[in-house]
Amino acid sequence: MRNYSAILCIALVCLLGCSSQEQKKTKMDASIPCILFECTRPFFACVTDKGCRAKLDCTKECDKIADPEQRQLCLTECTAVNPNRKFLDLAASMAKNGCITPPEYDCPLPQNRAQLAPLTLAQLEGDWWVIRGLSKAYDCFSCQKMAFHRIGETVSTYDYTYIPGKSGTVIDAIKCTITAIPYSPAETAICPGRFRINYNAYGMEGADNVFALSHPSPDYLLLYYCGQTPSDKYRGSIVISRSPETTIPQEIEKELNKALANAGLPAPLTLQDYGIPDNSACTRKH
Repeated sequence: MRNYSAILCIALVCLLGCSSQEQKKTKMDASIPCILFECTRPFFACVTDKGCRAKLDCTKECDKIADPEQRQLCLTECTAVNPNRKFLDLAASMAKNGCITPPEYDCPLPQNRAQLAPLTLAQLEGDWWVIRGLSKAYDCFSCQKMAFHRIGETVSTYDYTYIPGKSGTVIDAIKCTITAIPYSPAETAICPGRFRINYNAYGMEGADNVFALSHPSPDYLLLYYCGQTPSDKYRGSIVISRSPETTIPQEIEKELNKALANAGLPAPLTLQDYGIPDNSACTRKH
């Protein structure tokens, strides 16, 4: 969950060939005049740097991929592997100055409040591994790990690490903050099982709206989320475990499928819709 969506901003490569109007419905759109006038210094710092230009060339190739999830995977690897500081500075400047319009996307939220698992931040403390992921673009990287550290009754921080693409390299930790929140903005009381995650990834601020749908045992948890950065809107869902082993006991799988069926989503999900990350590398080290 997270996100690498920040890198979509660098489809500044539109300077070399913009997407069609039809494509822009599902892709981030960057304003070229805004970049040139509001992001002048980081833009020219990037295009005069060999490493940053290589990142732009890489994202240009990704932008040719029609499938949104495969395109995002390509962009993630371009940005996360051997990150370039000037490239990230340009992304941050574009976000800060409003040079990016995210794609159109309506994220369906779970409607059945009764399905929420009464999860607290105290129960999240420690290490968790992603063992199932709904979004192929965001949730299925190898060796995704979240290390939670509670700093208050309603606030925790966590470090998020993963291996992008086929790089074999674990990225530097993305620093995230998770806050217990009311069920809806109209309410004031904290609702167990409802959280907001804030993070900064690759030069952009992002936020996820999170629902804990099932906590069938102390070692397994099902989360569903919708999120947004200045360059992207997205949804996903993950099963996390205290171990990187991806095998799920049958009785736990049954409970997770039951929760998905009862969540009140417009299109009900099952675990068959989720991908299984390749955690073999981190399983050997765990």
